[in-house]
Amino acid sequence: MKVVLMVIAIVALMLRASTCDAALAESSQQFKIVPGEAGVVEVSLNTPPTKDSMCIFKYNAMGATPENWEIEIRGDAETSTITCDVGRTGGQGSYLLFTAISLELGELPIAEVSAYDNDERLLEDDQFVVENSQLSNTQTWAGQLRGLSATSESTF
Repeated sequence: MKVVLMVIAIVALMLRASTCDAALAESSQQFKIVPGEAGVVEVSLNTPPTKDSMCIFKYNAMGATPENWEIEIRGDAETSTITCDVGRTGGQGSYLLFTAISLELGELPIAEVSAYDNDERLLEDDQFVVENSQLSNTQTWAGQLRGLSATSESTF
């Protein structure tokens, strides 16, 4: 009887661990920003991609040399949120001057945004505007970007 109870306890722990892992989905993609070339990069939680769980980053930048960047989307079923992060790989500052950026987080309204300049300072709210599921730079945009994070509510 003790063996049976022990087996049941072990199976229950294994099932609990697997459901915790399933509560967090993520996908990421590395990409290269080439100065003078506009770009678009997309990442999705679903395969095939669906509009409601996709993050799209559009950019245009000037500078001397290409840089490696990464985009990541994470979904957390426990909090019903989707977060999209965009930044230079390795957390380095960027030497690029971004003339335009936009980030679209599916079809869901963006609830929170954090954007950082090359000195790791939080960008002021006048640098970008959020309208429903899209974030874009404003006319007062200074062009520096080290990283960007947007979170929205989700129903996935």
